[in-house]
Amino acid sequence: MVRVLALDVGSSSVRAQVFDEHGEPVDELRQEVYGGDDPDEIVHLVREAIGGREADLTATSCFGHSLVALDARGRPLTPVLGWRDTRSAEAAERLRGRVDPAAVHARTGQFVHSAFWPAKLLWLAETGPEIFRGAARFVSCADYLYAELIGAVPAASPLRKADEVDRDGTRIMVAIRSAYDLYLSRNLKQAQLVRAPSPAGLPIFLPGKSLIPVIPELFSQYMPCGEFA
Repeated sequence: MVRVLALDVGSSSVRAQVFDEHGEPVDELRQEVYGGDDPDEIVHLVREAIGGREADLTATSCFGHSLVALDARGRPLTPVLGWRDTRSAEAAERLRGRVDPAAVHARTGQFVHSAFWPAKLLWLAETGPEIFRGAARFVSCADYLYAELIGAVPAASPLRKADEVDRDGTRIMVAIRSAYDLYLSRNLKQAQLVRAPSPAGLPIFLPGKSLIPVIPELFSQYMPCGEFA
């Protein structure tokens, strides 16, 4: 039986449950409710929700339309500025007066709205200029969550712990301009960072190789070991 861990990170709770290949649950649903906007709390609750479960594969979803400012070490400078945070509504209104909203929507698929980044970035620059100038990268909550939780190496690699990775001769693939890219580029001292256009670059980087996670430890027993042709 194939066991699939389903992880849903919503804007008010984290839910996790294991299903079989037919979509039938094989263990109990666990839900961790939160009412704050601390990105590290969300990471902690994900660990709590999936702890102790056994699975062969993992499927995840995370709420979109959020913004987190990160410093040069990859640490959050702001809480999660989510879609329900409408403090940037006035900034969005001013942006709509400077651009053609219909053209923006046609080109990007997004409205000039307080839920999306342009208005949030303008609002943050005006209300928190020191934070804005001090940010090395802006990411979504999903970007931050996955950067904190996931890393991959070939299945045959002896590397299993974070402190075993940053060594001369080690190559680490990362999606270019991702939060994980930022963190590694700031912190690696000896290993070589190889940037791919997106996670789809994995088949190019490691043809015919199985992947398993290494950094950090969260999904060490859950992430899929997929074969790439």
